[in-house]
Amino acid sequence: MKKSEHTRSGKEQVRWEGYDCTLCRSDRRTLSLAFSPEGEILIRMPQHMPAAQAHAFFTAHLGWIDVHQRRIRERNSFLGQESEAALIARAKEILPGRVQHYARQMGLAPAGIRITRARRRYGSCSAAGRICFSCYLMRYPERAVDYVVVHELAHLVHLNHSAAFYALVGQILPDYKERIKLLNHYTDGFEE
Repeated sequence: MKKSEHTRSGKEQVRWEGYDCTLCRSDRRTLSLAFSPEGEILIRMPQHMPAAQAHAFFTAHLGWIDVHQRRIRERNSFLGQESEAALIARAKEILPGRVQHYARQMGLAPAGIRITRARRRYGSCSAAGRICFSCYLMRYPERAVDYVVVHELAHLVHLNHSAAFYALVGQILPDYKERIKLLNHYTDGFEE
């Protein structure tokens, strides 16, 4: 275990077993491993947990880490490394048309569409009917993008993930489960 270095944000940078990691301490009760969209290893842990305990957890999951790092490299080579500005421009060009297409099929009308730089969510839908999409969604295959569009539009009717919500998604995209798998194949760190 190598000595750690604290950053200004309160996160702690460590290098364990040849991997650069970020320890993210918070009021949580459990340990978890995750990857940022760029492939950075994030270890989320309770505020006062000793780093040695997090290190033991990390080493116990090295196999899982190796598998996911390979997937991230594969995803990044498939998705390319377009600049954020280019992704935003492409999202503004493509997503309104996709939303209009599926909204018409579903008989819905969002109050507005916004493109964000969110790195933890593909999209979101507010109670007021405004839909936001991450510009990073443009790095994914069209079938996966369309799933996210339909998913967020379905939230205009159901602001939850109930059986009725997925029934609505399934009416528009009968293969939505395969599209979720496609999305997840290239994903580490995003939430729906």
